Amino acid sequence: MSAMLESSVSPRGIPPPQNQHAPVPATCHLPPDLTLGEERVLPYLCAGWSDVEISLELEVSAKHVRASIQGCLHKFGATSRAHLAARLLRGEFGP
Repeated sequence: MSAMLESSVSPRGIPPPQNQHAPVPATCHLPPDLTLGEERVLPYLCAGWSDVEISLELEVSAKHVRASIQGCLHKFGATSRAHLAARLLRGEFGP
């Protein structure tokens, strides 16, 4: 993990996820068809970052972030960002 990610803070003062490759509990299984972009946005979504904050941190467009989040919502069957984050953080996507 880069030192930049560990030391950055969103404009709202929200710290970044500690490990962008393990955004959810170990018991949670991610859908096999998640794209790299979708996987990268999940920890920030769970940490409460906005699309713009995520795009600045990951150095991608806000449009790309929105598309990745929409893909996640569809693949996980969630109705909103908050719904998806809550379900991921509770570990609802187990074996």
